[in-house]
Amino acid sequence: MNHLDVAIIGAGPAGLLVFEQLTEAGLNVALLEAGPKAIGGEVPPSDPAMWGYHTEDGAVLDWVRTHAVGGRTVNWGGFCFRFPQSVFERGSWPYDADTLKPFYEAAERWVGITEGPLMPSHQEAARSLGAQAVPLRGARRSGKVWTACDTSGAASARTGHFACKLTWKNGVATALDVRRPDHEDVLIQARAYVFAAGPIETARLLLASGLGQLAPKLGHGLTRHPYVNHLLIEPHAVPPRTHPDDLLDGALIPFPEQGYSLELVGPTPLGEPLQSELLKNGLELDSAVPHRVTYVNAMCETDADARSQVAVAPRTQDSLGRPFPSIRLSATVGDKGRVDRMKESCVAMAEMIAAPGADFFILQDANLDRQLFHEAGTCAMGSDPGAVCNEWGRLRALENVWIADASVFPSPGDRHPTLTVLAHAIRAAQDICLSIGVRS
Repeated sequence: MNHLDVAIIGAGPAGLLVFEQLTEAGLNVALLEAGPKAIGGEVPPSDPAMWGYHTEDGAVLDWVRTHAVGGRTVNWGGFCFRFPQSVFERGSWPYDADTLKPFYEAAERWVGITEGPLMPSHQEAARSLGAQAVPLRGARRSGKVWTACDTSGAASARTGHFACKLTWKNGVATALDVRRPDHEDVLIQARAYVFAAGPIETARLLLASGLGQLAPKLGHGLTRHPYVNHLLIEPHAVPPRTHPDDLLDGALIPFPEQGYSLELVGPTPLGEPLQSELLKNGLELDSAVPHRVTYVNAMCETDADARSQVAVAPRTQDSLGRPFPSIRLSATVGDKGRVDRMKESCVAMAEMIAAPGADFFILQDANLDRQLFHEAGTCAMGSDPGAVCNEWGRLRALENVWIADASVFPSPGDRHPTLTVLAHAIRAAQDICLSIGVRS
């Protein structure tokens, strides 16, 4: 790793995209990943001695994570939507939707986007709720959900490399302390450093590096998506398809001014293992009648409340001696109101699209105290000099450090954020090339 131009921490989709952008520009880049490479889409369970995050009061979080090359795309639905202008305005982002448009387009080319058809019943129900249904958009190739494991950069990830902290002096990062797979500690020196480890881990590493004194807002303003999952089961077969099988059936029904969106996925035939799971929960269906399933889900954004934050707890350490992050989740009156409205909209939507004899029940309810999903905001960017990062994701406290994940989002948006994360990652890579220079 001698003569490195850039060291990237985290080989999820954002880190992999930055890696590809920088290597294509001729830079010498090291991509460091603490987890393994997924084999056949399977990732070993996370070691609680290494990743035992907890809330401030010691409670267990309702939080799905993947520590591996490819990050959350190893097990995701592939949904990719652009944020509307209302998100940027409501969240006081340092730019608008038009600014991000060319970066969205580049991100969509990178993952490959397909757009499914809209069912008339979904469109009519959305209009009855005062909304406009739009097709589901997803990252899918050859009938399969795209994952970042398939990118050209995935093979270059150095797995089992645990970042511990940055060394810095006079506003410049000078080295990254890393524990290698052979359990040796090494200092990696580079001209620039990029954090793409996710909003919790990125904040943890920067706080453990003593940067809280230079960036007082670091770790504060943690936002996320409270979500609810429902299941609509109808005693009917799925209508015949008139489109390719790799397109997504369903709709996104956004309520942009209210900060939430509904997601209809399906209908699809009811099959195993869902049917067995329903039987375990006491729902016995007539096996002589075909059934179809539609998922009715919703998510909303939380307010950027300074009381929700990530801190480090020096007295509790992981097996590498790194301080565990302590997570505080606070809910505002506005958060609670949005959760109530989106749940009411789910029920109303299901009632309008359901066929006679349908069953509708909740799979997972929103929990503002314990649920963490699509977290963001721990290193929020802004034009204000007090913001942790500038609009390119560059850390204000250290001139050669960038953040390429959702840590920089001033708000989480009202829908799936992955496409916006990738658009931001491309912006960060562009700024790095301009700032440190590109080799000829």
